[in-house]
This record gives sequence, C-alpha cells and structure tokens, in this order.
Amino acid sequence: MTVLTPEALGRFSSWITRRMRQDDTPGLSLAIADRDGVLQTAAFGMADVAARSPVTPAHLFETG
Repeated sequence: MTVLTPEALGRFSSWITRRMRQDDTPGLSLAIADRDGVLQTAAFGMADVAARSPVTPAHLFETG
C-alpha cells in the first residue's frame, strides 16, 4: 500500500490552492487512490460561492 506523508500532502494542497487561484476555480473535491483503494480525500474552496458554503468530500459534481 502507498503511504502519503503529511509533508507530501501539504505540498500537494499548496499546489492545488495556487492552481485554483490561477484558474479561478471556486471549489473541488479530490480523492487519491492506488490499486488497493482510496488513500486520502480532501475538499477545497466553495460549493456555493454566493452562500459561502464550503466543498466537502461528499459533494457531488456534474461532469461533461
């Protein structure tokens, strides 16, 4: 099983936050997995900017 260190997760979170600012992304949900399953979930930003409600890992997003 893959191990994610707190340092690696911190660097990745910083990178995501910078990219969200650059791309004007209001929010996103993330799952990191390997062949054995989910290693980590995280949520960044707002699900509803006007209401200031944060994204959670349980939010569903439309794709397409």
